[in-house]
Amino acid sequence: MSATPLYPYQSGDFTVIGPECFTDGTVIAYKGQNYTAQPRTITTVEEANELPDRSAILTPGQIIFRKWDDYYGKGKHAWERELGQAVPAEDLDDDCHFPATVLYSPGES
Repeated sequence: MSATPLYPYQSGDFTVIGPECFTDGTVIAYKGQNYTAQPRTITTVEEANELPDRSAILTPGQIIFRKWDDYYGKGKHAWERELGQAVPAEDLDDDCHFPATVLYSPGES
């Protein structure tokens, strides 16, 4: 009788996480199908303003906004459009349409 493998374990460049299931850290392969993480979506200005400094979001109109904490002074942050035009955080709802996709958020993978 052979021993049952203990999961997870390393096998070359992959981590085997279960029977017929492994990952390279980005894609999970399960029974021959590849799966990737879906981008995070936010639906409100409040959710956007809770993101960490330097986070970036993509709106349905394909406009990228990047968050800058303390842009207008301590405790007053802004969202900058891709062309360098800053929008005060409290006015984001006027310029940014939701839902928006989070492109980058420090500390998230």
